[in-house]
Amino acid sequence: DAFPISSISAWIARDTTVDRTVQGVGTLVPQAQVDLRAEIAGRVTKIGFKEGQEVKQGQLLVKIADADLVASRDKAKAAVEFMRQTLSRRKEQLVVQAVALQDVDAAVQALASAEADLALAQALLAKTEIRAPFSGRVGLTNAAVGQYLVPGQAVSTMASVRPIRVEFQVPGDEVSQVRPGMEMKFRAWGAKDFLSAKIYATDPNVDSVSRSLRVRALWTGDTKGMVAGTAVEVAIQLSRSKAI
Repeated sequence: DAFPISSISAWIARDTTVDRTVQGVGTLVPQAQVDLRAEIAGRVTKIGFKEGQEVKQGQLLVKIADADLVASRDKAKAAVEFMRQTLSRRKEQLVVQAVALQDVDAAVQALASAEADLALAQALLAKTEIRAPFSGRVGLTNAAVGQYLVPGQAVSTMASVRPIRVEFQVPGDEVSQVRPGMEMKFRAWGAKDFLSAKIYATDPNVDSVSRSLRVRALWTGDTKGMVAGTAVEVAIQLSRSKAI
């Protein structure tokens, strides 16, 4: 007689690699971002950029009328030159004892005062120019030639997105596993591939409300199409181990 055929359920046990990761939503953060504001009051005489334009560090962005300040600077320069000549003459006269030492001291003090006035005039004149503090992109502007600005008035914003930073909140139960030097993968919503950035810094303590740790990674590659402030998918591999 033939033996009856039976069936059993079975699984094949294999060695495999298990990745432990933390995933979530991160934010793209610019390398630097500032509000461009007027330091002194005055009428705008020149706008040196176009909205959304890439500008270089030190580039003149806004110029305010400066005729009065230029005159004050030139007057201060003339005073400094006169005081220098006076001091030189006093020193020559002191050699032949034609003046007292206190006259030379008075000339030295007068020159120092004139140089201070010149430095102040130059500092005020420099405030009539708003220059790019770093290379980056200028945003929309609220200024126009002929407009009168008051101190502190915003002219535009500026941001540097090369390189760009990725910020992510690590949940409290995973905080001890994340450290600088680790890889952080990220991608824009809808993008196919992940990009790889390096974590370079973390907050010194966990947020008391969310119980999460803020970490930042740096992406030094192409930032075309990346907009600061947008959300991205983030994944951090915490560990990798063998398992059955």
